Amino acid sequence: MIRKKIIIKELQKKLKLKSYKESEIIINAINEIYEEGLKKEGSIKIANLGIIQIGIKKEREIKVPGLDKKIKIPKRKGLFFKANKTFEKNINSQG
Repeated sequence: MIRKKIIIKELQKKLKLKSYKESEIIINAINEIYEEGLKKEGSIKIANLGIIQIGIKKEREIKVPGLDKKIKIPKRKGLFFKANKTFEKNINSQG
């Protein structure tokens, strides 16, 4: 997992920003835009990356490790990501 701190430092380098804080403001603004879009529209399309959408995860039964017991996980909202074909191809070709 790439942590926010690393993303901010990379953004700072690529955009030649003078301060870490400037990069952090940009990242936080992008996150807020994504959140607002998901709340209003239910999905967002990110160019060259894919689509993130809110969907309903079905109710399911799971077995509890170490016990001979099954529990039901109720249906709930969840996020789903569908990668852009080019993005997915680039990721898969790396190894």
